Parts: sequence; C-alpha cells; structure tokens
Amino acid sequence: MTDSILTVIVREKNKTLFNGSAKSITSTNEKGRFDILPMHTNFVSIVHEVLELIKPDNSIHKIPIQRGILRIKENNVEVYIGL
Repeated sequence: MTDSILTVIVREKNKTLFNGSAKSITSTNEKGRFDILPMHTNFVSIVHEVLELIKPDNSIHKIPIQRGILRIKENNVEVYIGL
C-alpha cells in the first residue's frame, strides 16, 4: 500500500457495494461537500446523498446513499450505509 491510495470498503447491511482502492472520495455531511485524500486525518462523519470514488484508473464510481457513517483511519476508509 502506498500513501497515495485509499483502501475503501462500502457496505450495506447484507452486502458489500465496493471493496477496492481509490485516489479520493467526495461526499456530503451536515457542513457540506468534502473530499478525502490519502493521508487524511483520522475522521468519522455521518454522510448522505452520494459517495463519489475516484479509482486509480481515474474512473468515477458513484454510490447513491440516503444516510451512512464514514470512518477513515490511516488511509483505510469504511462506509456503512442504510443506517
């Protein structure tokens, strides 16, 4: 794992929606849109609307969400949606 890549897993109650790498993540919380880049500080937030993942090949993977919780720690991002 390099410092320029995030390891991401996005889960619903009964299935995994994404399990892989991303260069960045964009989402929305109560303060507005925000981005997560590699080496982001440890962070936990309630998120809503959409997760936009920029994958290493620069393709965009969008996951619509109503509500979820996002946690980043040491370039590992976990998102649990449908809470």
